[in-house]
Amino acid sequence: MIEEVVIPEHTKPVVQEEEPPREELKRPKSAVLSNADYKKKEKQRPKFDKLKEKIEAKKETAAAKFKDGQYGEAISIYKLSAELL
Repeated sequence: MIEEVVIPEHTKPVVQEEEPPREELKRPKSAVLSNADYKKKEKQRPKFDKLKEKIEAKKETAAAKFKDGQYGEAISIYKLSAELL
């Protein structure tokens, strides 16, 4: 004899409809930057290049320490370069 199991209404899963994204959270549909974005990017380029050079120098120093077997010191240098970002 098979018994039929009845699930009460209050335990049935409730399906919620997704809300459409808010306007301020939508991404632009175009991958092309506006003129203002290009100007901002070009203005920040020198700062970015200096930061990139500092990080590359720290990575080279850490790689040399790692090759010499100073693993703890190399890891700390890698962490410092990651913090620069």
